[in-house]
Amino acid sequence: MYSVTFLLGGIMKPITLFGKKINIKIETVKKVEEIEKELTTEELVKKRLIFIALIFIFFAISSKFSYVKNTYHIGTEISKDIIAPNSISYFDNNKKRDLILKLISEEEGVYERNTRVEQEVKFNIENFYEDLKKDKKSKEEIFDLLGVEYNIDNIEKLNLSKEKTLEYLENIFNLGIQNNEEGQNLLNIQLDEIDDIFIKNLLKSFIKANKLYNYEKTEENLRKRIANIDNIEIKIQAGDIVVKKGTVLKAEDIEILKKIGVYSLKDNIQIFIGNILYLIVASIIFVLSTRKILSKELASKQKFYASILAITIYLLSLRFISLKFIHFFPFESLTLMFGILFGVQYAGIFSVFILIYISTMLGFNYLILIVTMISMIYAIYSLKKIRNRTDIINTGIYIGLVKVMIGLSIGLIGKVDFVEQVFKMVELFLSGLLSAMIVIALLPYFEETFNILTKMKLIELGDLSHPLLRKMALEAPGTFHHTMLVATLSELAAEAVGADSTFTRVACYYHDVGKMKRANFYVENQNSGINPHDKLSPTLSTMIIKAHTKDGQEIGKEYKIPKEIRDIMTEHQGTTFLAYFYNKAKKENPDILESDFRYDGPKPRSKESAIIMMADSIEAAVRSLDVKDHVSVEKMIRKIISGKMEDEQFTEADITLKEMEIIINSFVKTLQGIYHSRIKYPDQKK
Repeated sequence: MYSVTFLLGGIMKPITLFGKKINIKIETVKKVEEIEKELTTEELVKKRLIFIALIFIFFAISSKFSYVKNTYHIGTEISKDIIAPNSISYFDNNKKRDLILKLISEEEGVYERNTRVEQEVKFNIENFYEDLKKDKKSKEEIFDLLGVEYNIDNIEKLNLSKEKTLEYLENIFNLGIQNNEEGQNLLNIQLDEIDDIFIKNLLKSFIKANKLYNYEKTEENLRKRIANIDNIEIKIQAGDIVVKKGTVLKAEDIEILKKIGVYSLKDNIQIFIGNILYLIVASIIFVLSTRKILSKELASKQKFYASILAITIYLLSLRFISLKFIHFFPFESLTLMFGILFGVQYAGIFSVFILIYISTMLGFNYLILIVTMISMIYAIYSLKKIRNRTDIINTGIYIGLVKVMIGLSIGLIGKVDFVEQVFKMVELFLSGLLSAMIVIALLPYFEETFNILTKMKLIELGDLSHPLLRKMALEAPGTFHHTMLVATLSELAAEAVGADSTFTRVACYYHDVGKMKRANFYVENQNSGINPHDKLSPTLSTMIIKAHTKDGQEIGKEYKIPKEIRDIMTEHQGTTFLAYFYNKAKKENPDILESDFRYDGPKPRSKESAIIMMADSIEAAVRSLDVKDHVSVEKMIRKIISGKMEDEQFTEADITLKEMEIIINSFVKTLQGIYHSRIKYPDQKK
């Protein structure tokens, strides 16, 4: 244990922070406390909520200061890498346009076979052969056209080539000759393969392309292909380098910088103003909607300062984490922490607003926000099942699995790359587990530093091997036995009326620890029959009896018993009247004041405290009865409770008459079980 002392004026005040004892006192602290005492609970809670909202706003806005504030132009050379401050996705219309233009340029068009052209060519060739039968002059012109010598042999060969020529023509037409350069090249290849010079030259003279370009069908086909081109989605993850150092900016680079919000000072100012407006509206809703719902929790200084510290650690970690590792961030840790420390309602409300506030820090990345929102909802649902620290780890594992399933489903919908998706799933699972580990690591320090009573702390305090309970069992065994009976009565009664039965039972264990200081002055510890009060004045006896509540407070502080349980140590006696000693003193001095023979209070301020007060008195009274049948027990219980009500001991507790009746029936049933009749066996001695 370390001790650090701050001598800044005033009286030194010791506090324990994360296991280290610090003595600190500042003059202004006293003034702040005095101001807070003058405020109503609603005003105090409103003031504290505004303070919490300002913390949220500060961290959310400060995260925007990391944006690049320079103004860029085409041709600017970048002096350092430009990092994306948030994750974005957008459709790149320029790239889509380029793809369409490329598709158009590469489109070959639709060519259809034209039989009319084929028939025309065939008709012309047949006419050619008919012309061979005409006069000599025509034949000489034809042979000259074909580039062969006019003689009898060639005339004979040419006359015999008609069928073969038409066969070659049909083969070429079946192959298909387009009316473009590609078609002409194909025709030349086919003609070069013909050995007969007459046929080759003849076909060269008459043949035409038989596959003609169809503009309408080409346009329709192109339109269909363009329609099948999907929008080109560009994804930039937070933390990615969008422009590397040394790059000379082009028009497309400027467009990307505009989209991630780092193009110009004007863009950044616009984003900054938008975030401010968003956060102001969120803060107004936060204050208005929570100041009454969470007034009880935030009115407590311990809970308020614990909340401030937890929120600050959370936001500070989020503020400086690299955006590349944002999926690792344990978003659910604060939900679990608040749920365990302050309850499900507190955790639920704060989780909603935490998500609202950090949205701006995450650049409104809807994928992260959706996954986090669902995992936080599951964390809130799981809080009621957490009983020990092992349950926290199990909850963290389940949170991780929930995040994996949601992330996987979103990834499948968004067609995320498989390898990238696998890495993201691993990160999401580890973030859930990390949330649980952080809670386990920090929870004991928050419990001890701010003296906050949690369910897990209650379970630890409820262990009868606790050093203080073991000490009471040795030094005040009668009181210890009485405490166990009161705990049984109180726990069952609290459960019957919907109060916190676990807290009631554990608080009972410690409510009379102050009696250890002078154990033999209490009748349950007097085994020898000697009563020390016989030798004392009634006034002194009263002081000793009354002292056990304050002694309990001191012992409780020494053993670091939480304040809620220490409050029960004084409240369970309220301002009860010590009639026995008063009547005894009145015989000696008729002028004594009744107020001197009352406990100092305060009266019970909760349902659990009122139940313990009733159980404490009833257990001792019923134990003193000679006959403990149902009628006698119930009569005694009603008499004691009526006396407490007439003495106005329950005026500050939120307990109704209907609940009183339920509690009475529970006490009767429990005491009948404790003091039930036993069968006497035949050989049992009378």
